[in-house]
Amino acid sequence: LMLEGSQDKELDRRYKRFHPFDIHYFASSNSERYEVAEKLTDILGLIEMQGKPIRGTKMRHTIVDDVLHFFVDYNFYVVRPKPVVSTMQKLKIEGGLKDG
Repeated sequence: LMLEGSQDKELDRRYKRFHPFDIHYFASSNSERYEVAEKLTDILGLIEMQGKPIRGTKMRHTIVDDVLHFFVDYNFYVVRPKPVVSTMQKLKIEGGLKDG
């Protein structure tokens, strides 16, 4: 479950995006929940997005009402493409000097 995502404008076309997640795991015993939490810590520490590594941060877990909640944040920078601006057309200027 992705919690509230956000982004902050940095310099020019660069933005930092924040993606916090809460992963729910339903199991019959606390020992299984803790075992899964350990596995998630290893697996989600570094993921790949579009061929680039993204490090998981603020990893933590808790058990509420017999449900494991595993939290992890993935924050990364994006650079927006430059806007397409139409270029000026050629302008031909003719001139001269007048006698007088």
